[in-house]
Amino acid sequence: MPCLLAYAETADSANSGAMFVLLAVGVAIVTAVLACVPMLLAQARRHPHREAIVGFAILWALLTAGSVVMTSMGRMKWNKEQLMRIESGYYDPRDTSDAPTTPWGAWAALGTGYTAMLAWAVAKKRPPEQ
Repeated sequence: MPCLLAYAETADSANSGAMFVLLAVGVAIVTAVLACVPMLLAQARRHPHREAIVGFAILWALLTAGSVVMTSMGRMKWNKEQLMRIESGYYDPRDTSDAPTTPWGAWAALGTGYTAMLAWAVAKKRPPEQ
């Protein structure tokens, strides 16, 4: 009779669900504050394209928050899975070949987009029409 190795997940004693909710709320707050900066700059300078800046700022905040939360969720899930594998005794802790990758390229693009949006928001406004 063949012997199959198996493991069962234990009850979540670390409250990872609560930690994930706190992380998601924190990321949402930080991205909302950062998105408000170009909106407020465009409003204060009476920028002629402030509605477009508001739209881009909201889109940037949604993409950034989604990317950070999804990456964090994947990392937390992988850490939990790796710990279960290590505790089983049949896994090499140095093997991180299946670890989720960090989207540095996407985050660089989001950072560049935010910088461009800030520059656009503080750009010199058009002179008043006569």
